Amino acid sequence: MISKNFGFSKLIALKRFSAKIVDLSIGSLLALLIFSLIGVIFQDKGVMFAAKLSNIPPQVDRILTMFIISIVIIPIQHHYFGNTFGKNLFGIKLTKINGASLSFKESQSREIKVFFYGLFFVWFSIIYQYFAFKRNCVLSWDKEMHCNIFYKDLSRIDLIIRFVICIFIWISTILIYSII
Repeated sequence: MISKNFGFSKLIALKRFSAKIVDLSIGSLLALLIFSLIGVIFQDKGVMFAAKLSNIPPQVDRILTMFIISIVIIPIQHHYFGNTFGKNLFGIKLTKINGASLSFKESQSREIKVFFYGLFFVWFSIIYQYFAFKRNCVLSWDKEMHCNIFYKDLSRIDLIIRFVICIFIWISTILIYSII
């Protein structure tokens, strides 16, 4: 059963946060794959490009990767599949008020807001968004974009399995990035 949530729940907040971790992890792996392919295709120029990028501090590199994920990979998922992998995993459906899926441009606009309100100023923003979500039962970017959020009722065992999958994806991404 899918229901629109009108009340605050710590479980729903955890599902939203976990879905974003899955989306960023998978997006990071896709971005790594894309950058690796670009490096292979343009080997001569790729070496010069990689040398220039190696001078970028790791924190800036991660922020740029998250921004690319936010403005390209996640909007593509919304446009072509109607949802992201993380939201599907946790039974979350994001739609416009009329029930239609977000277009690429709408999703991109939403994700830019998520990036700057929710990811860029990480700790301050997470705390602020948590209390705003607790007070209004909606995140600021969903309110601004006039989005409806629906949550699928999942059994406890389903949730545990999905959280284990989330943790596995997140740890796998960290390990892959630490090897490279």
